[in-house]
Amino acid sequence: MAFKACITIITAVYAVQLLYGACGNSTDPNVDDTEYDYGDATCLYSAINIPNNDTLALNCTLTCFNGTQKAINESLPCVNATTPSLNSSVKHYNCTKGYCSKGICYSNHTVVLCWLD
Repeated sequence: MAFKACITIITAVYAVQLLYGACGNSTDPNVDDTEYDYGDATCLYSAINIPNNDTLALNCTLTCFNGTQKAINESLPCVNATTPSLNSSVKHYNCTKGYCSKGICYSNHTVVLCWLD
């Protein structure tokens, strides 16, 4: 009996969602559906994982879609060195942390466990 009641409730919620929630029409004047073209200005940086669901930047440089490279903003945490050297056959590393300044990672002499995904 409880199983039938549960199935009935799930079916009713699903039907309400189909009828009212899936229409996709918004009457909110603050909603803007336009797409923006950022051109080649989007830039990404490589990172390595560390504990506490955090990352460290590799190389302190951004690689942009237009092929240029830029220095990462100041004071972003980064990897100054890894032991052993980065390669695909090693899973975990000891990373010397640092901070980015003008595209260079300066060590703060702190070593943490790090890994690549």
